[in-house]
Amino acid sequence: MIPIELCDKTMELTPEQDRKVKAIMAEMDCSAGYPCYESGFEGLTPVRVLSYGPIECLRAKEAPCPMSVSFGLQDRRCECPLRRYVASEFGR
Repeated sequence: MIPIELCDKTMELTPEQDRKVKAIMAEMDCSAGYPCYESGFEGLTPVRVLSYGPIECLRAKEAPCPMSVSFGLQDRRCECPLRRYVASEFGR
């Protein structure tokens, strides 16, 4: 396990998970500077993984992810590949 220490929090990643996270980040651009990664994947908005492309945000957040888009008044979808991986792999 590879400990990732960010913001006084430690999340244990296997070497394979660490490589996957870094590969995903290398292939994308986050205008917010990867706050989910910087926080150690803590305090993320709950989501539901959909069987197709985006994930569904289940609760509003004060500062929504720049990769999320609004569908209607309450419905948000996130198209971030890193967020999808974290939701699928870690259940966060």
